[in-house]
Amino acid sequence: MAAKSPQPSGNASCSTIHFIQANLNHCREATLNLIRATNHLNAVLLMQEPYHYRGSLPLWPKQFCVVHNGTETIAPIAAIIVTPSNIPHYRLSQISAPHCVAIELCLPNLTCVIASAYLSPSVELKNSLEALNYLTTCVDSRELVIGVDANDHSQLWHHPSNSPRSTN
Repeated sequence: MAAKSPQPSGNASCSTIHFIQANLNHCREATLNLIRATNHLNAVLLMQEPYHYRGSLPLWPKQFCVVHNGTETIAPIAAIIVTPSNIPHYRLSQISAPHCVAIELCLPNLTCVIASAYLSPSVELKNSLEALNYLTTCVDSRELVIGVDANDHSQLWHHPSNSPRSTN
């Protein structure tokens, strides 16, 4: 069960919030294009492999709130960007992991958990899926949105075939 929530970081009234998932492949130009495309939206961006420099995501303007698990020595591989930054949310550190970051989004008629995860092809898929399953058990009765780059071909996500990794 998640710990008691701190106060949300703002209080915007948002009639529509867009959810966008993207693997940016550590690309600076892809990041700048995404910033331009979402600059005037109410949006939650679920990103995998974001562009970074020394553990931070330096390109995002102030109206975007950046949440990630990177440090100066560990590159962030998953991130959530909330725009505008005053949409009420807070980081769920207790259910975030090196490959996954989670927030709680607090809207007038909905409180939900949002997670962004990157499942590296070099990590055993079973271990990654167990971590995501743990996340689903921690959200209680709240709605849950997970954006995942699973680095795999699988019929589970409507690919025509399964890769050897997805059948193990």
